[in-house]
Amino acid sequence: METHTSTSHLRFDAEKRIMYVTARAGSFFDVEQAKENKLAALSIADGKKFALLFTADGDISVTPQARHLQASAEFCEGLSAMGLMSNSPAMKIVANFYMRINRPHVPTRFFTRMDTAEQWLSSFALSPVNT
Repeated sequence: METHTSTSHLRFDAEKRIMYVTARAGSFFDVEQAKENKLAALSIADGKKFALLFTADGDISVTPQARHLQASAEFCEGLSAMGLMSNSPAMKIVANFYMRINRPHVPTRFFTRMDTAEQWLSSFALSPVNT
């Protein structure tokens, strides 16, 4: 299943139990956009717990309030793990900042390759604890 929000394209692979979220280049994420994406993801996951792979087509902007919300226990409910993926050195810096300062409540890693991201996320998404 898939859907679109004002900032992103979301696709849920039910077999892998991975939610793929691709942010459009130049997107701006504040609390409202973060909540919009979360509600869309929960809707297409149909109540199933999932791992999330967030990728950006280019540079994006995320407010400190949105970063704080996205790392919170409440926001991470329904997630088993989170992968952040980009080939942009700037995005890697932002992702590392997010992981160190905001400390998401689910295991989170940065990737530059889809295959390694999917392999890592699958170990969480398909775990019997996460069914």
